[in-house]
Amino acid sequence: MPRTVVALGAVAALLYATCPTAAFAASPALRPGQEVVLGTYFEIWPGVCQGVARPVVVITQRPMLGELIVQGGQAPHDAGGKCGRIPTGTTTVLYRAGAAAGDDTYAWEVRYQHARRAPMKLNGRQTLTGR
Repeated sequence: MPRTVVALGAVAALLYATCPTAAFAASPALRPGQEVVLGTYFEIWPGVCQGVARPVVVITQRPMLGELIVQGGQAPHDAGGKCGRIPTGTTTVLYRAGAAAGDDTYAWEVRYQHARRAPMKLNGRQTLTGR
């Protein structure tokens, strides 16, 4: 088989699966110290059934009344088809409410390992009840 055909097949196999959680939309008002998961991100190359390093998350707008927390780890995720569940690097973004009341805004960017995947820019707003 010619090498160019094999190379094109390898590029097609580098397709990836991502699963951003759309939970970053404001949840009901939070009390001080409460946390909410804003998103969980991972990447899988299903053609070769392989998980890759966890996506990088950069906080682009820090909240004024609470805190954004970025946690990394490893977890099994469903890749679908013949791949089944595959352990892969996972990044989770959480928001922790501070003590003051008000509306808080924040933003972050998710950068995936695959070169063809553009960074995903996300933002959110959270209401805090305060003490």
